[in-house]
Amino acid sequence: YDVFIWVHSLIANARDEAVGVLRRLLGNDSLWVRSTALALAGNARLVELRPEIEAALGDARVPPAEAHGSTRRSATRSLGEVAHVALSQLG
Repeated sequence: YDVFIWVHSLIANARDEAVGVLRRLLGNDSLWVRSTALALAGNARLVELRPEIEAALGDARVPPAEAHGSTRRSATRSLGEVAHVALSQLG
């Protein structure tokens, strides 16, 4: 999950590249990766990703617990709920 640390750096230093990377992450098969990418896009206010974020609205799937470093992370929100929060952050 070092990729998310790398994406944070990209967001700060190379916005266009960060948008491209997040687009790829939003298409990932892992619900956990997609949920995290949605949250990052909203937090970074990447309005360029609005269409991809809107596409996740209504998705009721909740990412399962997945290994994350030395701890276990379990999502409590569906992809649609995370997308709704991300859109509200975009304004």
